[in-house]
Amino acid sequence: MKRTVAEAKSLGVPVYLTVNSRYTGSQYPAILRLIDRWRSIGGSGIIVRDIWLLYLLKKASAGKKLKITASLLVPAFNHYAVEMLREYGVSRVVFPRCLSIGEMKAVCSKDSDMEFEAMIMGDKCRMIDGFCRSIHAESSLSCCNKTCFSQIDYSKGCVHLCMQYGAPQADPCAVCSLPQLESAGVFIGKTGGRGTPLIKRVEWLAFIKRSQELSTSKKEGALSKHLLSFLQLLLYGQSSAAFLARS
Repeated sequence: MKRTVAEAKSLGVPVYLTVNSRYTGSQYPAILRLIDRWRSIGGSGIIVRDIWLLYLLKKASAGKKLKITASLLVPAFNHYAVEMLREYGVSRVVFPRCLSIGEMKAVCSKDSDMEFEAMIMGDKCRMIDGFCRSIHAESSLSCCNKTCFSQIDYSKGCVHLCMQYGAPQADPCAVCSLPQLESAGVFIGKTGGRGTPLIKRVEWLAFIKRSQELSTSKKEGALSKHLLSFLQLLLYGQSSAAFLARS
């Protein structure tokens, strides 16, 4: 980890340690030692979901000088949750996947000094933990694929158009929504896909970069005219209330 941090710093890239699980009482001392070690070798920050861990970090020295991000698994659905997280030293919040862009904007407008992040590529399920009504599995025959995944609508042709411009495959994405997310106050995008091979993540990043280039180039017929005109159906097409009611 020390070599990774040193190399990242030489490139001007921040590095975060993910500690976004829930822990038992006997595990907290080891987690705090790990975080303290991460701080001592120059890590930029940590990603946390466990509220008690946030409480312990506030009391201990382990989290000092580290930037703390609240995982989308916390989750922060509204302004009041964000304010609570702020009290525990959180400076960035990852929005849960089931929020619409309008709902994100409502939160951002009340907490303009907080950094906000949203999923933009490679995350197929809108649900998180307590909202999950199925069993997660890798198999394409799993209940999860038959329920949550089916809510994502590819019928408008957006994905097929994306693939013309380098999208690796029909992974759920919110590239179309980047201007709307920025207008809402979300300036950080997160690529998901737990266990996704590194090469695929690199392909995603290349596609996102290519999309940004197309949308700002003279090729108005490429992304800015076509992709950005589609309804945002993939990740942020519906309000959470409408989606939860339908599912």
